Amino acid sequence: MVSLRLLVCLVLKIQGAPDLCSEEIGLNKIAKNLDGKGLKIGIVLSRFNTEVGEALLKSCEAKLMELGVAANDITLATVPGALETPAVLKQWQTVKILMV
Repeated sequence: MVSLRLLVCLVLKIQGAPDLCSEEIGLNKIAKNLDGKGLKIGIVLSRFNTEVGEALLKSCEAKLMELGVAANDITLATVPGALETPAVLKQWQTVKILMV
């Protein structure tokens, strides 16, 4: 049975609170490496909700640039909706554009 303390730790973790309970939950921590130099990034953007998608894309590109990812290392594909996303990722993997 899950303890109340464990549930509280999980909720706090999901909400972005400081990590106070990793040992209790049994999570393995992975050190943050926020250096984007040399990374190849693929973004698949759905055209279903253009206004939201474009805003997310703008934020994503700004953050990637801030982290050191070069503009020519970012590949962008647009698709009609979410159902087409896996097909693009599979194609990228097949032609070795990105390691997915």
